[in-house]
Amino acid sequence: MKRKGSSRQINLFEGYENLRKDARFGGALTGKNNAKEKRPFSAKHPMHIVLRSSMAVGKRSLLGWSRRIQDELNAQAKKHFVEIKSFANAGNHLHLIVHCTSRSGLTAFLRGFSSTVARIVLGIKRGQSKMAGLLNPEGRNNRFWDFIPWSTILNCYTAVRNGMKYLRLNTIEVTERIDRMSARERLAKIKIFEQSRMNDGDGLMAFGFDC
Repeated sequence: MKRKGSSRQINLFEGYENLRKDARFGGALTGKNNAKEKRPFSAKHPMHIVLRSSMAVGKRSLLGWSRRIQDELNAQAKKHFVEIKSFANAGNHLHLIVHCTSRSGLTAFLRGFSSTVARIVLGIKRGQSKMAGLLNPEGRNNRFWDFIPWSTILNCYTAVRNGMKYLRLNTIEVTERIDRMSARERLAKIKIFEQSRMNDGDGLMAFGFDC
């Protein structure tokens, strides 16, 4: 029997409808088992990645570890030559838009970042095996994350733009504790302000993906 709600993540993002389905990977698409195929990768285009944990609630909420998670993200990105274009901490899941020119670098980055965040939240030191006996609400024994990271390749400008917008909405919702409609209104005001700065010659630098 399939779990309801688990697969929503793959169709959640506005503007991703026209992306190739074979560019998506992980999350509920692969279920509880390890993937038997390689994660789709593009050295040219950015990727949207999501890590979700049903255990990250209450004292284990990722929001309570925001500073350490951000520090670890920066450290792992520098170590594996991954460029972080956008990041959002939504409490029980993390959104990243990244660009990496090496498949092995991306794999090492995801492995290092996800495992370290799990240890930080659970209070497990490197080398310890206290994950034994933990039961994830998704039914995954000894696993902090519900599934392997979900990802999709953003191979067009519209997808990149909508991905960046989605992460900004997530950040506004969480930091200001407002609903999605209010977050959209807040973001619209921010964009008006940013546009005025651009008109004054003090605009924000474009992220400049060639897609």
